[in-house]
Amino acid sequence: MVKRKKASKEELTAIYGIEWVMVECKNRDGKLIPALMGKDVTASFREDGVLNGSAGCNRYMGKFTFENDVLKVGPLASTMMYCPEPGIMEQEYDFLRAMQSVMSFRFDGEQLLMLDASNETAIIFKK
Repeated sequence: MVKRKKASKEELTAIYGIEWVMVECKNRDGKLIPALMGKDVTASFREDGVLNGSAGCNRYMGKFTFENDVLKVGPLASTMMYCPEPGIMEQEYDFLRAMQSVMSFRFDGEQLLMLDASNETAIIFKK
């Protein structure tokens, strides 16, 4: 079993009210790749457990919970537009999948690292 540094309720409040912008995301091959330029992927966490943002092409929304030091995201729903720009739809798929794999988080300076069940970074956000 992988031991992870548990995020606290106090740390959780630090993610509220900020539009976080994705810097990197784990793709379907398990590699962190940089966000595509020109299409911000965002996440906004609210105190009432609502999460929403832009997945690059489509808007998404859903719920998150934080219980027993575990952050659970999802299920997420999104609009269903198609964007023809190269890589946008792949990035969106990877981002939404990675968001729903999140189990914890931690801060690294000004960055928010979303961690999966293996305690590996699934997504990196900046303010």
